[in-house]
Amino acid sequence: MKWRIYKHYCRFIHNVDDRPELVDKACLTPHQHGFDPNPPCVFEFIVGSDKWIDFKEIKVKAIKVIESLANSISEDPTDKIPYYDFGTQDTENLTDDLKKLLLIELQHISPVKVQIWLDETRKYSIWDDGSS
Repeated sequence: MKWRIYKHYCRFIHNVDDRPELVDKACLTPHQHGFDPNPPCVFEFIVGSDKWIDFKEIKVKAIKVIESLANSISEDPTDKIPYYDFGTQDTENLTDDLKKLLLIELQHISPVKVQIWLDETRKYSIWDDGSS
């Protein structure tokens, strides 16, 4: 199996629902990722298949699924980095939704596997290994 990786740089705002496991209650209020002093966030779409897949297809479909989950989309005019509002959405569910939607977009390629890596802050990342 060959793995192809598309990296999408962006900024986003979100908040999470309260739950007993949540230690950092600041996450309950809308907060942004990818702004100074931190670098932009990186979504890595990791696509595996024995069949040949064009990188451009992965890019176009990855952006399509990100935009489908955003409540709004804008762009910083100085650096052209997209900015998404994901509303109340934790990154665990966000990466799972991205994986499922990209799998639907790539269902014409069989077999295909999708993993998602989201680097939020350069300190905190989440990886959906595609196993569920």
